[in-house]
Parts: sequence; structure tokens; C-alpha cells
Amino acid sequence: VSADGVVKALKAGTTTITAKTCDGSNVQSSCTIMIKPSKTQIKQYKLQGGRSVYMLLRTQSDVSGYEYQMSRSVNFKNKSVYTTSATYAQTAVLKKKKQYFFRVRSYVTVNGKKYYGEWSDVVSLVTQPAGKTDIYSKWKDI
Repeated sequence: VSADGVVKALKAGTTTITAKTCDGSNVQSSCTIMIKPSKTQIKQYKLQGGRSVYMLLRTQSDVSGYEYQMSRSVNFKNKSVYTTSATYAQTAVLKKKKQYFFRVRSYVTVNGKKYYGEWSDVVSLVTQPAGKTDIYSKWKDI
């Protein structure tokens, strides 16, 4: 906390800020704030073997893990969820010639409770028949 009262977050998690008077009145007050992880960025994603998707994330410090989601609909109505501490994940073999949508978010665990950051931008790929050349797509740096 600066002398002007501006709070600057150093990392995701919780912290308690206490303010005390300096005039000898012993007046003080405290508050606890939660800093959520920043938006997750997908560094690259690609089809492997035409029908399995590999994703690599931009590394974030001070997070507990990542929640990956995959769906056939852009609104993620019916989804498959995968939670891991790894910045990479790969799907099983998917249905051929179908479009899939993907998104990821990071989280921190504090006192047994998960606090989630913002979802990454949604990416999508269309699977190929087995044996086709892999498709490779790299994200632009944001």
C-alpha cells in the first residue's frame, strides 16, 4: 500500500491490510482482499494426428493450477472439464470432421477454496479424418 493508499497486487491470493492512526488514539481497521489470477493465455494449440488436440499455455506464476474446457458448442453448454497444474494438455482422440471449442482459466487455492481467473479467449479447431497432415496454429502475443 502506497502512502496515498493505493494498493498494488504482487501476486494472486489473499492478503489483509491494516490501517492504524498515528495520533495515539489507537484507532485501526483491517480488510482482507482477494487477488484473482490474471487472464490465461493460450500460447499455441494444434491437432496431432488430425484428431487429438494439444494445448500449451503461457506460464503464470503463483497459480495453483488450470481448468481446461472442451465443448462442441461455442457457449460450452455440454463440456468436458480437465483440471491440472500443467501448462499443457492433450485430448483423447476426438470424432472426425467435427468442430471443437476450447478455453482455459487459472486458479489459486486459498484455505481449501479455489478462486478462478478470467477465461482465455476461445479457440476452435475442426478435426480431420485420420492420416491427414497436422494443422498448426500459433496465437499472437497479446
